[in-house]
Amino acid sequence: MKLMAEKSITLTSSEYPPYYGKELYNRGPVTEIIIKAFEQVGYRVKIDFFPWARSEDFAKKGNVYQGLFAPWKTKKREQFFYFSDPLFMNVVGFYKRKKDPISFNSYSDLSPFIVGTVIGYANPPGFDEAVFTKSFTLSDKQNMNMLCNHRVDLIIIDKFLAEYILKTQFPECATTVEWMEASLLHLPQYLVISKHAEHAEEILDAFNLGLQRLKDTAAIKDILIKHDIYETLLESGAIV
Repeated sequence: MKLMAEKSITLTSSEYPPYYGKELYNRGPVTEIIIKAFEQVGYRVKIDFFPWARSEDFAKKGNVYQGLFAPWKTKKREQFFYFSDPLFMNVVGFYKRKKDPISFNSYSDLSPFIVGTVIGYANPPGFDEAVFTKSFTLSDKQNMNMLCNHRVDLIIIDKFLAEYILKTQFPECATTVEWMEASLLHLPQYLVISKHAEHAEEILDAFNLGLQRLKDTAAIKDILIKHDIYETLLESGAIV
């Protein structure tokens, strides 16, 4: 396999703890997996964090930042990016206030409510087309704050990200909100490389090779255990 002569790559992402973020140990398990996969094939990796919509826009251009992690796959994104082999799953659903009698079987059940989401996120199938009031913020932290302060009725969020935000940012709210089990979805996370980036397909092939080497040696499991997230992901069926 032919690799680009200068083995370095610059990636961007947003804050998405406990998976990735600049304040996490080794910038989080996803970041560590991506860096170590590239190291397997001789690449040095530089990473900058921005709000999600800005990160995605930067990565689409493929000049300063050649790629982005860890988005969900959509047809729109496939126009701009090459997608890696999957990493592991996000467990996505709704949080609501415990005292509110809200049930969810289909999006039509949400028509009386205001639902919070994040600008630039690829929401689960049917969400964007469904007819109910949507509130948009720049981050999941802002969304959780909106829910805790009765400014939205539900938010769509990764289960373990929500738990992390409640524990570290809004502990006083943790006993008043809850995860809605009926809305659970599993969506794979990926590394993506811009189709405008030089040697884009070669970079992606190299990453997939490095990722497979990590899987073959159980290094990914070791990383997830080190970050104290392996058992949680395994129990939720989130490990690919």
